[in-house]
Amino acid sequence: SAFVVIPSTHRWNRDFVLLESTAAKKKKKTTNNGPKKGGFASPSSSSNNKTPFDASSALIRSAKLYDEISLKASKVLAAATSSNDDDDDLIVNADFIHSEYLIAARLTTNTNTPYTGSAALADWVPVAQLCLLRKSSTSQDETTPIKKYVHAAVSTYCREIHYAAQTVAPIFQSFPRNHIQYSAEPLDSFFKYVYDKVLEQQPNNNKDEPMTKAQAREILNIPIESTNDLSVIKKSYRTLSMQYHPDTISSASTNDDQDDDDVSAKFRQVRLAYDTLISGIRVQDSNNTTTSSWYESLGGRDRNEFFHVPQLLSPDQARNEMEDGIQSAVIGLDSETVMAFV
Repeated sequence: SAFVVIPSTHRWNRDFVLLESTAAKKKKKTTNNGPKKGGFASPSSSSNNKTPFDASSALIRSAKLYDEISLKASKVLAAATSSNDDDDDLIVNADFIHSEYLIAARLTTNTNTPYTGSAALADWVPVAQLCLLRKSSTSQDETTPIKKYVHAAVSTYCREIHYAAQTVAPIFQSFPRNHIQYSAEPLDSFFKYVYDKVLEQQPNNNKDEPMTKAQAREILNIPIESTNDLSVIKKSYRTLSMQYHPDTISSASTNDDQDDDDVSAKFRQVRLAYDTLISGIRVQDSNNTTTSSWYESLGGRDRNEFFHVPQLLSPDQARNEMEDGIQSAVIGLDSETVMAFV
């Protein structure tokens, strides 16, 4: 047995959860709790009505549980690393494995409904963190079971995840929850290959490093309302690629080497911006094919722990997949992180 912890070095903004909680309390105070007269609102019939699922409250409860699980893992890890006793004995006695995953979402390619703004969610958008605390005895094979547990956890918390996503990225409100597909990867993999590359760019970074969707729109002069218009993206790309193509520049002028380098860099940026914006956009042809995912391409072959979450399970199926003693929870991401990929 062993205690393994993948620590979270980045914590996410919970302000939107607290704001929603305050709003819910105010709404509750202003609700008329007086006696109801007849009809479906009468006491005799209200017991037969199913209480609507409150995603806001459920997400708040999940965030608290997430903190409890993380705190428990941190305490055991701290004890294991600071104890003067034999560390191996202490770790063996813990007998738990704690891990965290980044959950991303996109509009499924299986729908034929022409949703407005669908291109904004054509590629993966990171929307939530998931944590799992499980007994090490449940993980004989470290690959297959963990995917099974992630699948069950995402199925269990799909309403909370979707609510967290639409709270910071309103575009999610435009699409039914059953038309959203999910993916997952270990949190450290996301930070290494996606977050640090796309969001934590340094001023002197290589110009061919990945860029955000917002940066790509700025380079191609694409207004945000035209993000879902493939014809506009292609037209802008053709214009700018011709303008900055090295052959066009060299034949039209006698620039020095430094200018040639600047033009080549600009041309590469235009190409990268185009690849970023069209990633995952469905091509409207007879085969209904899609372009490759820019999000999945980040990190290349080294990023090998990313996987698609299968079709979501029913609540009963999800409970059956989870073994006794396994705890899980989700929490939403901050707006800046989410919107960088929309």
